[in-house]
Amino acid sequence: MNKEILLVTGIPRSGTSLISNILSKNPRAISFSEPRFIKNIKAAAHVADDVTFHLEQSIKNIRENIKVGRSVEFRVHKNPNQNLDNYFTRRQEAGKEVVIKNSSYRRITLPKTRHSDLIVIKNNLLLTACIQSLIKRFQMLVVVRDPVATLSSWNSLDIPVSRGKVKSGFKYCQTLQKMVNSNDLLERQIQIFDWFCYQYRQLEKQVTLVKYEELVKYPNNQLSKYLDYDTKITGLKNMNDSAYYPSGLKNKIIDKIGQLKPENLLHYYPI
Repeated sequence: MNKEILLVTGIPRSGTSLISNILSKNPRAISFSEPRFIKNIKAAAHVADDVTFHLEQSIKNIRENIKVGRSVEFRVHKNPNQNLDNYFTRRQEAGKEVVIKNSSYRRITLPKTRHSDLIVIKNNLLLTACIQSLIKRFQMLVVVRDPVATLSSWNSLDIPVSRGKVKSGFKYCQTLQKMVNSNDLLERQIQIFDWFCYQYRQLEKQVTLVKYEELVKYPNNQLSKYLDYDTKITGLKNMNDSAYYPSGLKNKIIDKIGQLKPENLLHYYPI
């Protein structure tokens, strides 16, 4: 296992972007949140082992580019004075809530001496779908979050998982195809959540699992092995009761989970 590479994955909207941003504060780590080369890997890879191979090659290329002084591409906040711990910003315009994507890509030249730093790659669906292969080569950190808050977040945004879409993961994980099959949107979303939990539950002894609720409460404890000794994280806020989440949905989610009794979801969050 390569200890100089950390893959961060988790349930969408669980805090993986937050963790990627936190780890970027470590002066000995270089963090890539949803890098665009992931699309190239998906295009080239036919099975999970192909993803592992191409990911290793992409990371080798990153290190070589840094070593010789070439720039590398990062996903960053459009406002250079803000951290990219969330891909979306909400604001009121003409009395209506507007959701705006707040990230862009920028090429940055790092000091050549940083070519051997810890490389952090964050991605949700692909890395989780291929986790059985990836864990053989990389250390992995996975993130879960309260299902009621997570599904509320999904339904407050227009993203693929909000529409029950995880098609790009079917190619690499037959279990996903078997577990996600409902035509009812809320039920399908719960199946998706349960599948993510299933993937992590199978490898609990091999991955580092972080719960969002513990992360925002004790970030330095949860991420101590990946942070520089002098790096102290403060001021994180638990967003599980966000005012932006659809009103009235919470009870529907709780009722549906009670009906379905998804084993893996309930393993992490008994309701």
